[in-house]
Amino acid sequence: MTPGLDELVELEPEANPLRFHAEGGSFNHYGPVIHAGGSGAAVGNVTAHELNHYWLHSSTPYGAVLDELGELAGRQTIMYCVSLYKAGERIPIPAIDVARADRDGALSIPPQALIRSLVRTHVVPWTHDVLLENWFEGMDLRSVRNADLATILRWLIDYEDRSRAIRSDEDLFADAPPPFSDYQRRFVLSWAKFLDENKHPAFPVIGSTEARPFGGQHLFEASAQLVEHADEAFWAGASRSLANLYWALFGLFLKRYPGTVDSEDDFRSVVSTFIAVVDLALFTPVGRVYGRLRDDSMSWSDFHPGWRLEQILDALQPDDWLEGDDEGRRLQSRLSMRLLWPPPDRFLELGARLAPATHDLARHAAACRLRLGADDRMIVDAWFDPERLLPLLKEHYPIFVRESGTQRGGTDVETRLRPLMSYSLASFAWMVMRSGVIDWPALFPPGLDFGTFFSNVHSYDDLIDLYRGTAPFYSGDAYCAASELLST
Repeated sequence: MTPGLDELVELEPEANPLRFHAEGGSFNHYGPVIHAGGSGAAVGNVTAHELNHYWLHSSTPYGAVLDELGELAGRQTIMYCVSLYKAGERIPIPAIDVARADRDGALSIPPQALIRSLVRTHVVPWTHDVLLENWFEGMDLRSVRNADLATILRWLIDYEDRSRAIRSDEDLFADAPPPFSDYQRRFVLSWAKFLDENKHPAFPVIGSTEARPFGGQHLFEASAQLVEHADEAFWAGASRSLANLYWALFGLFLKRYPGTVDSEDDFRSVVSTFIAVVDLALFTPVGRVYGRLRDDSMSWSDFHPGWRLEQILDALQPDDWLEGDDEGRRLQSRLSMRLLWPPPDRFLELGARLAPATHDLARHAAACRLRLGADDRMIVDAWFDPERLLPLLKEHYPIFVRESGTQRGGTDVETRLRPLMSYSLASFAWMVMRSGVIDWPALFPPGLDFGTFFSNVHSYDDLIDLYRGTAPFYSGDAYCAASELLST
């Protein structure tokens, strides 16, 4: 077995990739649900902010990676639950406790052969995928800080292998794409072997003396914050950690400006350049779709959005700073050539060829086609016209939770249900795998207006009744505490 693939990651409670930010009101992943809290002008600001998240998530390769990791997490959970249920066994939760017992030799064989097989096949890889997502995002967690870079690269290749096994190129693409060669796997594993002997920090750090992990979440938040109008009252009372998440990266970038920011034109140059380079950093050659764009000029630092941005900042030259909104595409092409990266158009052309095998893939393909059809490639900055996103929103509208009620797109039940199911399965995966508590109301976003979804659903209880008993959302007696299994 490849070294590290049987290693269980000890995930802390804060490691849940689906997290609600009570201060600001958004969800992660950035795809199925948007929450706009507050009232009055604040709602408009938050809406602009969250729509920026939604666009970057939908239209960049990094967003596709988040979707892919989320799909795998849901699949691992379904297989764990359904396999035990069909075998007539109760489902022990949290599954990570069972995996820990297996690691420590506390599962007897043969009576618990099935659960041991499921733990090794589904639960342990699930912990790797959650760690990978938090590593990409730059989450400041013990599990990320303690990670070994060589092992992370091996988990990255394993995640791609498992994802490609679920959906072949024939399923993924409308026509034959460039091949995903074995070499594009092996050279990453060669870097892992090199790092076994030549240790390197496991995560990027930019502009911080505290050595905090840095990644995709910082790029998303800094970009979105520049699109909305700053709420001075909100930021006056915000915590230091929240302010750092949203503003520290832009503050660092501002110091790179080769002159003084004395006018609105100077500030516009800084913002436009910043948005363009953040967008470029999210064109990561990773996953079942975009991993095929890797070549042997790359290293691990070309796979992670934080390290990609670090390289871009080092490569910026005084003449690169933009003077107009429509120059971002050309800047990205120059920087890609300078850094020996595939230009964004190669990614977008590949993404536009995706077949609608899933809701997420269909949304991503539509966003790629929208970008290719625009001369400026729809690099969204503070002066971007949001109505240009309407073609995507009409076809792939997220669930939009506001204090004034829930908005959702689609005229048929299936279209309305897809993002809700995506959210529910992400919530359920964490309950089964890590928290060990099936909290039925928490399967759904808070503040839903049920009347906008179904004529026969008027409360959380009604919705729970529809879910309960369907795979993998079995009734409560289908589950047992992991401690019950381990005590027998």
